[in-house]
Amino acid sequence: MEAERVLPREYRIRPGRLTGVYLSVGIGIPAAALPIWTDEDIPGG
Repeated sequence: MEAERVLPREYRIRPGRLTGVYLSVGIGIPAAALPIWTDEDIPGG
């Protein structure tokens, strides 16, 4: 009965928080893949 009176909760994050995540991923993935891209020992095809 009490559950019917409780409003549904909405969880939100601050707008600037996703920008930090996008920057981290955008810089982190290329930085992690750079050694693979520049490795001369891996055959191309």
